[in-house]
Amino acid sequence: MPPKCSAPIFTLDDDVLQSIFTLNADMFSPSSGEDAFKTTLTSTHICRAWRAAILSNALLWARLVDLDVLARLKRSGVREVLKRCKGLPVRVRASELSDATSLKKATGILGPLWERVEKLVVERVAVGTPVVHTGGKFELNGDLLSFWDILSRPAPLLRHFDVDLRWASGANVDVGTNRPLCNNDAPMIRHFNATHYTDPISKCPALFQHLSSITLPFPRKKVDEIVDALKNLPYLKSLSIEDDPGQRHLKWAPPSVFDAACRQGETMNHLRLQLAPLQQLHLKAGVQKWASFLKHHCVPLSCAFYYTNVPDNTFESAYDSIMDELANFARRVFGRSPPTCMVLRWGETQYEVLFTSDGDRGLEMKTKWPPISFTYLPASSVSPFTFHVLLPKLKASAGLLNYFAGDSFASITALKISLRGPIPNFHFLWSLKAIEVIQADLHTLDALAEKLVHNATRQDRDSISNLFPNLNIIRVANNSNHHEFDLEVAFFVNFLLLREGRKKQLKTLDLTELDNSHAEALIPLFSGIPSLEILH
Repeated sequence: MPPKCSAPIFTLDDDVLQSIFTLNADMFSPSSGEDAFKTTLTSTHICRAWRAAILSNALLWARLVDLDVLARLKRSGVREVLKRCKGLPVRVRASELSDATSLKKATGILGPLWERVEKLVVERVAVGTPVVHTGGKFELNGDLLSFWDILSRPAPLLRHFDVDLRWASGANVDVGTNRPLCNNDAPMIRHFNATHYTDPISKCPALFQHLSSITLPFPRKKVDEIVDALKNLPYLKSLSIEDDPGQRHLKWAPPSVFDAACRQGETMNHLRLQLAPLQQLHLKAGVQKWASFLKHHCVPLSCAFYYTNVPDNTFESAYDSIMDELANFARRVFGRSPPTCMVLRWGETQYEVLFTSDGDRGLEMKTKWPPISFTYLPASSVSPFTFHVLLPKLKASAGLLNYFAGDSFASITALKISLRGPIPNFHFLWSLKAIEVIQADLHTLDALAEKLVHNATRQDRDSISNLFPNLNIIRVANNSNHHEFDLEVAFFVNFLLLREGRKKQLKTLDLTELDNSHAEALIPLFSGIPSLEILH
């Protein structure tokens, strides 16, 4: 049956359609990977128009050189995919080249393409048992040697190099100086992952001098390892520092390198000086190293900072330290960019605390968070101030908030909360003197009110009048986790009545986010509060 020209796909502009195909073909998206190739291939079977548009798009196929997929195709299939690239610069990825067969196939595909490769990402190359020479170094042999022979050729178009080159044992491969990467000839290179690269950056200044982004291993012995590398990278904008899995078999205590450098003073000053011009800094390490990093002021306040946890069972032992350092860091950044909004989003196993200058941030909990993470974004013309921390335990999240000094919250005028599970004692709430607006779902409002009223009854009922003295509006958020009407509001109503009796009336209850039938069912439950204006 011929396609109907009135079908929705024919109403899309060609440029828009190609943009959609290109987005789907992003192999390097965290949620994509091998699915990018499969999605593109499937899309060619939707209709003739899509098939023609995709097959003729050489730029799209040049971004889909997936070694995992191509290794499973016949030679004719590989030739067809590469033919569709039409000689354009290519982007290449692979997940794991862990046996001789996959490495040999990858080498056969990559070899003829090398001079056209602009991006290469191989998550893991781990082959065999290394040959240990008398010098004690692990050196290349067999298929791994053939693979490195390709990587050691000049790369005129290479811009992004990220290859995890290790032996199966986890030890980094010593490539030696007789076969330098790209033969020290890659004039376009801008990003390099040096986590598993054994030669110091300072040995190859010509190769790396134009880098704008680099990933370095966490220093094993001295902070000078980072300082020396950064001195040779004058155009660097983005730095990642990661635990080096290739060195985890060694017994060393990385957090101490910062303490040792701090005792020398001058080394830490050099490090801070080298870090100061950065636009983005990313630390991927255990909690103790994160605490040490913050303790020694290694994060410039003008730089976006991201922390990703590498599980190392140090969270419990480092709990007090990281809470202290997070609170101290927050005081520094709050003094520079006072937050106006606090957001608490707690699930059953995820506890998220956010301070921001963006009052429009929602309450949606992401479904795939790492167990521990941290993001700091300084205020700029393109992004709001953000201080975001995700911790794995209720004790940690509640404890963090209670670590803050009262004046840390002086600028916050909006509070957004979505809480599940038990609610601890929130001593910090009495520090939120400037709060004017609270947004939460009814379940959270009622559970929190129950806790607050219960504590006030046991201690001092007048304390309720000292809570949120400037509160004017409560916005009831729609609870996407509950499809039935939530009419359990007895504790919330009692909380409002207590405030009413102490001349701390709430002016407005905003139900406009709820559907009409839910709002109309709720309105009579608040009829005993005459001063309350209800919007619906």
